Order: sequence, then structure tokens, then C-alpha cells
Amino acid sequence: MKKFTKTFLAVVLAAFVLQYIWEYTACQIFYVMSEKASSTFLMFSPTLGDVMMPVALYALLSFVNKNPEWILKKWQAKE
Repeated sequence: MKKFTKTFLAVVLAAFVLQYIWEYTACQIFYVMSEKASSTFLMFSPTLGDVMMPVALYALLSFVNKNPEWILKKWQAKE
């Protein structure tokens, strides 16, 4: 279970960082914000929403594979 917790937190952290970068980059194209602090705070809500997608996908794949640590296994092509 300890391995699963570390893996789950790594997935959440990676998803958060990538989604935050995406939200910040995409928002600057469409909106102009005068204050950095307000724009940074406003990016957390959509980022947290976007993080739920990879987390839900990880949970679904853990259920399908019947193993919550499936991502740690060596990947093999099935013929």
C-alpha cells in the first residue's frame, strides 16, 4: 500500500504541474490580467478540475487491471 500511495501522489503531482503550466499558458493567450497574484489564484480552480481527469483514469485502470500498482510493472505488448 505504501508503494501505491507514493505512485498515486506522483501521478497527482505530475498531473498538477503539467495542467498548471497548460492552464497558465492557455489563459494568457485569451485573457489579460493586471495582477499576477490574482491570475495565479484563478488558475488553481481549473487546474484542480483538470487533475481529476488523470486521477480518475488512473483509478479506472487500476480497477481494470485489478492491481493498483499496475503502472510500476514492466510494460509488455500483448499479441
